[in-house]
Amino acid sequence: EHASGGDLRQRLRACVNERRRLSEGDVGMIFVQLCMALEYVHRSQILHRDIKAENVFFAATSLVKLGDFGFARHFSEPVLGNRRVAKSSLGTPTHMAPEVWRCGASRGGAESSEGGDGYGSKADVWSLGIVLYEMMALEVPFPGSNVREIGQRIRDGKFAPPPAAYSEDLRAICLRMLQPIPEHRPSAAELLQTPHVQRLIDAFERAVAHSDRVDSDTMALIRSNIADARAPCGDTSPCAPATHSDRSATEKSNAAAAAAAITHEGEVLKSSRGVWKQRYLRLANRALEVSASREQRNFNALSLNDVKRVAAGDGGVFTLYLRDGSLHRLQARNSEACAQWVQSIERAMGTA
Repeated sequence: EHASGGDLRQRLRACVNERRRLSEGDVGMIFVQLCMALEYVHRSQILHRDIKAENVFFAATSLVKLGDFGFARHFSEPVLGNRRVAKSSLGTPTHMAPEVWRCGASRGGAESSEGGDGYGSKADVWSLGIVLYEMMALEVPFPGSNVREIGQRIRDGKFAPPPAAYSEDLRAICLRMLQPIPEHRPSAAELLQTPHVQRLIDAFERAVAHSDRVDSDTMALIRSNIADARAPCGDTSPCAPATHSDRSATEKSNAAAAAAAITHEGEVLKSSRGVWKQRYLRLANRALEVSASREQRNFNALSLNDVKRVAAGDGGVFTLYLRDGSLHRLQARNSEACAQWVQSIERAMGTA
């Protein structure tokens, strides 16, 4: 997806050159969108493994996009809570969590499986904490002249506190994210439930509602994401980890893994403000991706977690009813194609 607004590294570099800080409001708006994005990524059983300012992009609408999934990995098992599902030591040295360093030295992004007990989604939370710190301090908390020095500083865990120019709430969140023991860090879902981040979600919702640069389709997706963020599901508290020995939980996990593999795609018409527009629709990894054409990489994605039900109508039209009360109407080329879409979506949702 093209991000014409540049990346966060460019904005931070401009702040350094101009000897100014990002405002608390700007830091909060960027951070809350990244929290929402990361919670969705982890809920989709994906570890990003390279969260840094260079991989935070801005759309023309100023909305934030978490990108560059070159080091990311999709797992067939849940990655939430304190589960340790990976052992490859890779990423950007200044942003790698202590437990990732313990898995082996980074060699320019090459994977290694040396030592360590592995890591999970809390490693991404650490990396996001580094980004939050850098937005406030305009430098990383663990600098070094070489990889070995950076790794040693991260393992030692000593760094200057975030600048006092920012609120105590924001600084406290950053410090929680940079706890050296992963079990002491919040998950992305738990971050979204903290009072300060809930206030940031409210502020983000107000800002988007008053923007004249966000189209109706994007607005509907944002509202769905905000609804998810206010009540994220599927995570595990570090204080009371959920057990998965019961049969129903195992069956749900297996069903989710099978659903993620279901793929269906094709041309459809999409209703937007009463006008039917030609679109290309893909069903993959429990999400519906809508783009202008098959070749175009710029797409909007709707998680099936946000879909309450799908129903077929007359003339090849099928409707997606979202949990926030909104809906999307699409039209397949004929009734048979419509039935295939409905069946594929219901199978992916686990309701067929």
